[in-house]
Amino acid sequence: MSLLAGHFSALFLRLFGRWRGALLGIGLYTLLVRAGASVVRAAIMAGLSLFAKQVGRRQDSLNSLALVAALMALFQPGVLWVSTRK
Repeated sequence: MSLLAGHFSALFLRLFGRWRGALLGIGLYTLLVRAGASVVRAAIMAGLSLFAKQVGRRQDSLNSLALVAALMALFQPGVLWVSTRK
């Protein structure tokens, strides 16, 4: 996600600004790959990382992961116990 955000922020720098372009790219990619649980988790964590950088804070990945898990469980409680086997 960070490579994707970097490419989109450079591509849309003049049009949207650096972090808005990165968020747009992350959102478009998430929709393009049909927003599976792992992709949504990575997209939210990348968005939190961009937000932390924007406000001048460091991102703590363990705290971000806990927040993302709580948000995902709030909207879809079964997402924490989804098996990848079919």
